Amino acid sequence: MLNASDVIVKMKESVQESVNSIGPIEAGGKTLEFKNTHFEDHDPKIYGDVEKHKQLKLHNKTLSVGVYADAHVTENGQTTVEKVKIGNMPVPTSTGDFIVDGNSYNIDYQFRLKPGAYLRKKQNGEIETHINPIGFPNARVTIDPSTLNLSVGIGQANINALAFLHALGVSDSEQQQILGPDIYKANLGKLNLERELSKLEQSISRDQNLTKEQLSKLLFEKLNAAQLDPKVMQITLGKPHKDLSASTFKAIIQKTIAGSKGLVEPDERDAMAFKSVWGTHDFIKERLTGRNKNLLE
Repeated sequence: MLNASDVIVKMKESVQESVNSIGPIEAGGKTLEFKNTHFEDHDPKIYGDVEKHKQLKLHNKTLSVGVYADAHVTENGQTTVEKVKIGNMPVPTSTGDFIVDGNSYNIDYQFRLKPGAYLRKKQNGEIETHINPIGFPNARVTIDPSTLNLSVGIGQANINALAFLHALGVSDSEQQQILGPDIYKANLGKLNLERELSKLEQSISRDQNLTKEQLSKLLFEKLNAAQLDPKVMQITLGKPHKDLSASTFKAIIQKTIAGSKGLVEPDERDAMAFKSVWGTHDFIKERLTGRNKNLLE
């Protein structure tokens, strides 16, 4: 694990990278970007100054350093630059705790599941491949072995797999080849293509009434931008897929079907090979980039 000084360095790097990635933000004919994120000058001795820490606790204060950046505002082709304060970043003491509003906190390291596709058997008997990419909502491919219903879940939406493959530009004949005749027939009989494509549209876009061509293009863009861990995918899918491309999704669907037939075993999601260790600097980046994404949308 990192010591306190290493944690501070990593935290600063995460803040700098995250703030510098904000924008461009456009509003009212102006464009805003942040560059040159930096921190206020401070004496490194504050991290180990026990007396200062005591005073902070007594007066409900926070051990932190100021975060600044150069705000570039462009209007009518003219750019002005102003140094602005982004906020304050709490920093750990030399013993690793954070003093915030007079209280002392310790932030534990966490194990996180690496981005990949993991097969499992649910308690209700359904076979599901859970997909947790970076840059795209968690998704799942689920089949009920008793009814042969096959769906692709994105967020709260469950979409008929045939409609999803249709949006990916997969032909009817290739769909039959991927699913097999029995599963294809079972899902074709329940398919309302327009309704399922509408559900897909609502799950990946805030724009409504997209044409089928626009929806397919958007789906391709989002899936190709969704990142997976190729080492995980090599283990779970047999190939080092690095994104959720159409070929990756086809392979995931095929593995899910194979799992429903008992041809492959569920993945051991608790195995250390599928885990990464997250520290404070990772949490900072996650929060800042998440807020950045919401802001831009």
